[in-house]
Amino acid sequence: MLFTLLVVVFLAAGVLWMYQQYVAYPVVTIGDMLAQPQGFNGRRVAVKGVLVKNVGAYWGGTYSLYPSDTGIAKDSPHIELSVTGISENLVGLTFDGSGFQKRDGCPRVTVKGVFRDRGLVADAPRYFIEVSSITSD
Repeated sequence: MLFTLLVVVFLAAGVLWMYQQYVAYPVVTIGDMLAQPQGFNGRRVAVKGVLVKNVGAYWGGTYSLYPSDTGIAKDSPHIELSVTGISENLVGLTFDGSGFQKRDGCPRVTVKGVFRDRGLVADAPRYFIEVSSITSD
């Protein structure tokens, strides 16, 4: 009886873990979110990319997510992240307002959170993700 109960609990925990990993946070791209923001507004998302820390004179948030670390420029598609307390080991690039500097290792990360569209505002990025977790790929 105890063995059966343990098996059921173990299976339920596995199903819950898979739901949280693959259903609760469907993997989308930055391009998809920026192309159809109304379809993602308020929804949970998982996005893969490179974490950029804005360190210089830059209008916007401290952290952004870019799709890759190659060929990026200031106007490349990216999404702002609403988050505090990020491990510096997850930051792949820094941006000083004029150029990007690649950091050693430059890890790819998966950001999970809720996508938000603030609408047109003068003092903040329109689109951002309220981050619940960031993990290295």
